[in-house]
Amino acid sequence: MGFFEDYFIRPTLEHTGYNPVNTITYAVVLIIALFLVYKVLVKIKIKLDKRLWIDLLPFVVLGGVLRALQDINFFNFLGVYHALFVTPMIYIIIFSMAFAGILVSKYFWKDFIRYFGLVLAIISLVLVLVNAKNPVALAMILSVAAASFVILYGILKYSKINIFQKWGSFNSQIIAAHLLDASTAVVAVSVIGGYWESSIFTSFLFSRMPGWFFIPIKAAVILLVLHFVEKENNNETKWLIKFAILVLGLGPGLHNLFSVFMGSNLT
Repeated sequence: MGFFEDYFIRPTLEHTGYNPVNTITYAVVLIIALFLVYKVLVKIKIKLDKRLWIDLLPFVVLGGVLRALQDINFFNFLGVYHALFVTPMIYIIIFSMAFAGILVSKYFWKDFIRYFGLVLAIISLVLVLVNAKNPVALAMILSVAAASFVILYGILKYSKINIFQKWGSFNSQIIAAHLLDASTAVVAVSVIGGYWESSIFTSFLFSRMPGWFFIPIKAAVILLVLHFVEKENNNETKWLIKFAILVLGLGPGLHNLFSVFMGSNLT
């Protein structure tokens, strides 16, 4: 219990960030979870296609928003235990809601998951707007993210590497999501100040080099990962891996973006 408390419970309760033990553990759990989810979805004959991808995007937004609202102690008045809205519980909660939506859509109402996710995402975004305190930071982050995407697109096109055209819209979203995550970290930590990175890898980079280096490094890593994912012959497996990569970029990216937007002192 002492080991579990030191490496899992305290980092969650005290917002001390990730450590090598819980990082590796969460990564292993993610891999196992992806395998099990794949088996279940195939078993109940859920088609992993563009429609499902779009239907699940609002749940990713919802996860990022709920995590950001927790940073400003929004749920305190409800008496809700804050650990429900941080890693790993936030992922479990959002997955459970999305999977429930998939089942309802499969067996009762085809379009349920689409409207269910949209309504939840819209309500959560309204809560963000109501609690907004720093619109300038929001504009700065979105500008850096957009500029990073345009620059990367230009470099790849000039180099005649047709990544966006060849790999399709899924990959464009993944790249944009991770550039947003990287841009948020750079602006919050290196420009605005008063923020810190909880990820051990990102924290290490920020302590060893100028913060803006993180953007091209993150871009290179994601492009390399996508290159290897594209070698997967099973389209359903490829779809699931890509969506997981999207979640790992867009979820934290939106969390940090909205946290800064609402004036939170946590990242």
